[in-house]
Amino acid sequence: MHKKHGFGLVGILLIVVVIGVVGFAGWFVWNRQNNTVSKQDSSLSQSQQLNQELDKNNDETTEKSTIPEGWVLYKNEEFGFSIAYPQEIGQLNSRDFENSPNILEYLSADSEPNTFTDSSQGLFIISVEKIEGYIGYVSKYGLRLEYNDGNWVVSEKDYSYVNDEGKAIGSIYDIKVAKEINGHKVYDFYNGDEGCEGTSWVFKTTEAFISIDLPNICGSDGDTMAPPTEEAVEVYKAKSAEVLNTLSIY
Repeated sequence: MHKKHGFGLVGILLIVVVIGVVGFAGWFVWNRQNNTVSKQDSSLSQSQQLNQELDKNNDETTEKSTIPEGWVLYKNEEFGFSIAYPQEIGQLNSRDFENSPNILEYLSADSEPNTFTDSSQGLFIISVEKIEGYIGYVSKYGLRLEYNDGNWVVSEKDYSYVNDEGKAIGSIYDIKVAKEINGHKVYDFYNGDEGCEGTSWVFKTTEAFISIDLPNICGSDGDTMAPPTEEAVEVYKAKSAEVLNTLSIY
């Protein structure tokens, strides 16, 4: 008796067809998911680009909105900061200091009296100096400070100045932080001498120390070097705060 093999052949064909159908279905599902992911990635990429553009526009709008009308914006791309000031102060001009190798850049505007406030006079100064050997000053004839590991320390390099606060050389001097911008502390070296007071900010970047000095405010009685009135100081500090609000460090 002969056995029939037709069922076996048909079975094999059926298995092949099933495998083909399953394989095609699997490929179809995979391809569809892959296209969906690609579209999602593309949409995400476009969304990220749009957000970046919006952030950039917002930053520019914020920068413009924080600058009062009629003020001048000074930008220093090399050392990564910008600040605005009233145009009445005058034009910042670069000065050369060949005998001071620590000074990398020095700009000043010799403003006319009473241009910053009604009782102000003197220079508006932006100074960029090397980190090594930088000295900060508490007052014109007072303590000199060195920056050491995040602290301001009384320096012995300028011992000829008056140590009228009884601070020991090497001791830490507490300097107020006026503001912190992008991780950079802006130190407030507000000081006064000879009947005048003045705002001075100092901050450190990876490349240098930058100090910004506003015109001083002085008393009306030059003969006795009388200090400015409380009202004049209040107006001066409010105007100084406006300038500080425009400072960007990047």
